[in-house]
Amino acid sequence: EETISKYSWLDRERSVSIYLQVPGVHEVPPEKVQVRFRELSLDVRVDLGSVVKTFAITELPLEIVVAESRWRVKEGQIVLFLRKWARTAWFKIQQKR
Repeated sequence: EETISKYSWLDRERSVSIYLQVPGVHEVPPEKVQVRFRELSLDVRVDLGSVVKTFAITELPLEIVVAESRWRVKEGQIVLFLRKWARTAWFKIQQKR
């Protein structure tokens, strides 16, 4: 397993978007990409065949609405859309190391 280390994020009033750079992710079958949201954490697992890429945040700054959070695959990228529970600015997100 390898940790996805290239990512960026954007804080909005009602949501946070996280952009994970995963070359080749758009070429694998959808069932090879797993994303799990919980109220205060998330994790991602991508089976690229030759390697499994992972990403996890074990402690989000504030709660998210799991039922309204979603993700999608773009070319070379996974975009996570987190719906905030409260309209509060997030100053950081910390990836699990």
